[in-house]
Amino acid sequence: MPSPKTRIRRPDARTDHAEPRCNPGADKAGGRPAAGKSRPAGRPTKLDRIVAQLSTPEGASLQELMTLTGWQAHSVRGALAGSLKRKGHHIVSDKTDGVRRYRITVTP
Repeated sequence: MPSPKTRIRRPDARTDHAEPRCNPGADKAGGRPAAGKSRPAGRPTKLDRIVAQLSTPEGASLQELMTLTGWQAHSVRGALAGSLKRKGHHIVSDKTDGVRRYRITVTP
């Protein structure tokens, strides 16, 4: 009988931890393609859809953007204030009939 400090290894025990357990082409943040990898063409990203909606003359309300992306309100606001502004979009908001609407305007 082995001593209590001796560990018995199963023959199928994994000893090599060099292989990733998840998608090898993805980074740790949400399964997105790793840096330097391009995403497949065709389907627009959620940010692309937000830009398209905000580029219309009437813009979009927060609720419409939440429905469009499936995100929560704080995530949509974060995309407007962070990602889209960093990409150079100028976002304005107007409150009409108690509903705030966001639009992308072209800066002169």
